[in-house]
Amino acid sequence: PGFVYPRVCSLDGEPAPHSCMCGDTVFNFHATVEVEGEGLYGVCNVQRSCETDWMTVYPTVPAEQVLGVTISPHTVSMSVPVLLPEQGSLSGIVSLALVAGECSLRSWISGTVLHQADSITHEWWKSATLPSEWCHDGGASLLALSLDQQSTTDRANGGGFHAVLRRNSTAVVFYELALSQNFSLATPTEILCVTGEEAAGITTVDVSQGLEVGFWYMTTLEAVLVTRPPAPYQAKVQRFALPRGVVVHRVEVGGNTCLLYTSDAADEEDSVDLGGCQIIEK
Repeated sequence: PGFVYPRVCSLDGEPAPHSCMCGDTVFNFHATVEVEGEGLYGVCNVQRSCETDWMTVYPTVPAEQVLGVTISPHTVSMSVPVLLPEQGSLSGIVSLALVAGECSLRSWISGTVLHQADSITHEWWKSATLPSEWCHDGGASLLALSLDQQSTTDRANGGGFHAVLRRNSTAVVFYELALSQNFSLATPTEILCVTGEEAAGITTVDVSQGLEVGFWYMTTLEAVLVTRPPAPYQAKVQRFALPRGVVVHRVEVGGNTCLLYTSDAADEEDSVDLGGCQIIEK
């Protein structure tokens, strides 16, 4: 807030060359950044398509056109299909936001699709009201938000998500969150609750793989994997002890890899030993 961007600028100090195009290629990176009171900005890193690599910041949506304001760093990017006869898909960003003072799940959908021989640009905002506890503590109570890849909820009108909410100092709740009715109705369903001292000690979570593959959460003592596969397989809780002094601040799970971002206490070692595995079947 208060920082004014030039209309087009480069983090290298000069505008990027016109021959450098920011697109979805294997060499390019693009992100959208929301600056409170300033609107949305695009960040583009163009690699290998010019003599030098360029990082450019440019305005995309002015503040007066942005619906509400995002209050949590946990957001979801998703592809939104379009209805025939249009061809292609749109990009959507879903975030926890305050819209007209109400706690909401806000969606920003934008992109260009083909209709016969014409290109049509879409851009619209939607919000779905959530219980006020979801925005408690300025959005800090939301610990995770991710797309549910297995959800059957119509993605053209919303989609399915997983969310984790710290309800109070002794309860962390995992939800299935259905977004429907053209992104205007959010329905949270509680599927897992961690309570007591264990909940108070949770430092970070990852629910991107879904509950069938497993939800991860980290405490000050251990890494925990909760899995609920379909029948006839049994649900499991697997616990891996963390070395003393190691605090996991972020966990990212992809395929067979679990990437941990730990405290300085672990920096002196080449790896973190997850020993003492305990498996509890329920």
